[in-house]
Amino acid sequence: MVTLVSLLVDTSRRDKTLSMPRKDLFLLIGSKDFPFIYQQTKDSLNLRGTADLILALCKHNRDRASSIIEMLVAAVRKLVLETSQHFLKLLGYLVEMSNTPGAPPFTALVLDKMWLCVESSPLPCLDWLTQQVPRSAEVALWMQQQTYNLDLVEEWLLGHSSARVRLQVANLLASLVPSPYFRQVYRSKSAPLSTVQLQSCHQEAVQQLFKMLLYLIDRAHKYVKHGTDGLVAYFNLMTMCLVSKSEKLMVREHFLDLWRIFQDLSAIEVPINPSKQAVVQFWYHLSKDCSENVDLIVKNEVVSNSIGFCYILADGDIPEVVSFNNRFLYYYYGLLRMCCIRSEAFAQRLALHTNTDFAFKQFLPNSPVYPDVSEELFALLEVFTGRRGSNSPEAIESAKQFRKHIIPLILRDVDGQSWAVWIKLFGTLLQSTDDVMTFVAHDGLTTVTEAFGMLQQMYHEATACNVATELLEVLVTVARLLKVVRHFEQIKPQETRAALEKWAKRMQLAHWLLNFLNPSTVDKIREVCLDILFHLVHLFPSDCVDTLLPVLEHTHRTVKPSGYKVLSGTFFPKKQRSRSVVSSHLGSRRMCELHMHLLPSLLEVEKGVDQDYDTALFNYFTPYHQFAFELIRVALTRCSEVQETAVNLSALLALEGACIHLKVAAEFWTQVISSKDKKLLPAFELFRQLPTAREYCETVLFTYRKSLSDVAIHSVVSRVFQKIHIKVLPSSRWQEFAETLVAAIVAERCSIEGQKVEIQMSTAQQLIGDLHALCMILSTGSHDLREFQPGVIDSLVDSLSFLSSLCCRVETKLKELRQHSVEVVTCSGSSEEKVDSAVNSSSKGTLDVVSKKRSEHRQGHRECSDGCNELLSPTKKARLEVETHVNGNSKDSDDAVSEDTVPCQDDQQPGREPAASVDLLWIEKIDDADEQKWLLGWTTSLMKVTDAIMKLVQ
Repeated sequence: MVTLVSLLVDTSRRDKTLSMPRKDLFLLIGSKDFPFIYQQTKDSLNLRGTADLILALCKHNRDRASSIIEMLVAAVRKLVLETSQHFLKLLGYLVEMSNTPGAPPFTALVLDKMWLCVESSPLPCLDWLTQQVPRSAEVALWMQQQTYNLDLVEEWLLGHSSARVRLQVANLLASLVPSPYFRQVYRSKSAPLSTVQLQSCHQEAVQQLFKMLLYLIDRAHKYVKHGTDGLVAYFNLMTMCLVSKSEKLMVREHFLDLWRIFQDLSAIEVPINPSKQAVVQFWYHLSKDCSENVDLIVKNEVVSNSIGFCYILADGDIPEVVSFNNRFLYYYYGLLRMCCIRSEAFAQRLALHTNTDFAFKQFLPNSPVYPDVSEELFALLEVFTGRRGSNSPEAIESAKQFRKHIIPLILRDVDGQSWAVWIKLFGTLLQSTDDVMTFVAHDGLTTVTEAFGMLQQMYHEATACNVATELLEVLVTVARLLKVVRHFEQIKPQETRAALEKWAKRMQLAHWLLNFLNPSTVDKIREVCLDILFHLVHLFPSDCVDTLLPVLEHTHRTVKPSGYKVLSGTFFPKKQRSRSVVSSHLGSRRMCELHMHLLPSLLEVEKGVDQDYDTALFNYFTPYHQFAFELIRVALTRCSEVQETAVNLSALLALEGACIHLKVAAEFWTQVISSKDKKLLPAFELFRQLPTAREYCETVLFTYRKSLSDVAIHSVVSRVFQKIHIKVLPSSRWQEFAETLVAAIVAERCSIEGQKVEIQMSTAQQLIGDLHALCMILSTGSHDLREFQPGVIDSLVDSLSFLSSLCCRVETKLKELRQHSVEVVTCSGSSEEKVDSAVNSSSKGTLDVVSKKRSEHRQGHRECSDGCNELLSPTKKARLEVETHVNGNSKDSDDAVSEDTVPCQDDQQPGREPAASVDLLWIEKIDDADEQKWLLGWTTSLMKVTDAIMKLVQ
């Protein structure tokens, strides 16, 4: 209806004058109070149509427009907030119509009366102005002119008693910046903008506003005591204006005024002071990325000496106080951190301040409650401890003294349950070995153990907790601590031992570590656990033997390879499977027990089929076996009462490792034999008598003969076999097994003879293993070779002759190759001489073996205990292992031949060239000295065992 009326009124106009009946006009405008318009607006009935009606009535009539505006303004002043909003909305529509042709200057008329409205109804009127400034350039210009009156701005922004009004005034001033993004960010209370986010014209408006606000800063201190939130709106708006370094540098002239305000606020001892938070937040952003403003603090003696004194009430029982501290202290400690980085003297002074100790003591243990504050305290701690800041000698010494002071303080106040805090503190506090010993001396190992206990419980019991990374960090720290402690135990044994005695939970830690030794644990965690266990065995040998040895022995005895089904876990080696370094496998079941069993049923393929799979198995089991045998060594050396348990465990581990040719057990017993220690030799005698050792010997001899190509395995198995050969290989089986070995050797000889390319590693290892096995059973002397079936001995001798001749040809070929190129030898001259000596000495003895005219052999060949290496490895690592063996046994190689023999030549063997059919052109393609060395090692070892068997056959 109102829209129709406004249309009728507008159509009745003739020559700028309304030509409508007086009675009708009176119904619309009535007396001077315009009752129809008033009631329509009060009832909020079609305010847009009402505005059109007012426009139609007031075209070319300024007086009537002024009267209507006065009526609307009066209604705003006297009506309640909810109703006055309708009249303000109508005024907004009229302001929008100011540019309509024939319309009176509604905007000017409204603005002339607006301050009257603001004084009586500040909130709705200020909100109206805030909305109109971005919409109307005339309103924005008028508002900008009002800001020139600093007294007026001070009265409303600082002096008004209502916090809501002060906040609304700040919003109104922020609307003067013609940037929607600036206004949006300010309303959302976000951090200050950057210059990139504002256009140049908008930045000029920000600077103009900021200058006006800075003029008021010397007056702001008067309102410090007028309530705890009197300066919030003012400083929040100032903070938002810091869009570039230019605005930050403007404050330099008002620095002392800012300090005065902060000092007055700090003197007020109230738990929650939002004004102080706003001031510190402004100061923080003012100094961020502006070293000039930081210098104002650190170079002012009064300010730098006093800024650390700040009243803080840290009451964790009051949520409001906690929330305030988490916001305020974040900016406060951040400001102090920037000062410490800028000034070394300031950092040293603040590090010794009592408030610093209070902060670390109060907030670090409650890090989950004060997350923001804790982050800044950690950053501040990095400065104090020397991780950040100056690297001068004075600063380094100061940081060292601070760490020595703060480590006991934090250990006293932060327990092990705060594992997240300690993970962040480890790298900051423990920067040197002295720091580690200070940490250990104040029972830090107990704290770390408690932290690890919490994490391992979460890891095993709460499958939804992804704490694998944190667990690994704690384990790495423990390993580092124990490594340093072992070093200091040699330097200061009494002090170190006194510190270690405080660690009452050391064996509890060891039990927890054992629970991680299973295929459900990620590789890195399992490796670090073994590293820690190594350190524990050396630091607490008696405790570890008494506690851990029975556990290991019982575990492996109950899962002895006897049909027991063992399930492999997620991280058990598998073919062609990639595993993450640290992964918790959320939702999967995790083992919580020692489970490092190595059974043939767990293997996907036999050793030698997949080199990558073999390497994965080796890397998985070797560290554990090394730890177990280190524990066995300590037990045999120091604790005679557990000797039987230790020896039994060694036999069980040797038996489990046989399926992948693991030689840790063999190397251990080889060292025991070579040491000739009277305490250890009886242990080996006990080992040879164990049923498990006999089973190990049978397993190697009958199933995994290829492993006999390893020196240590061959040495131990041969000695065990000499003791119990009747039980291992009774008379009823001897001839059958011996003939089986001969048949295998003949077949392998044929395989090598038929190859036109490079000899394969698996063939070479199997051949030497079978030769060693045959040598072992022949060297017992308990059976007559005439028991063999006819032709077996002849086939064996023919194969041995072929192999000897082949070795001779390979060595000769290597020697010729060396003479044509210097690149096929090693870099050092001594290595060349060593290779020449090995080649010549090996070649000299071959002819006598073939022609059966050999001179006297040395006693070492009769024992046939030297063995050979893992040969012809396709990887560099395996070649280096072979090279070490060849170099280490070069003396034996020289001793294996007679000094009065002649060089080997194929044409010196009348009537036969047993290895002439083998093509050796592939040797010419060898262009690496290491390749020559491991090939030489294979030929040398093959000739040694061939010589020994030939001697026995003769």
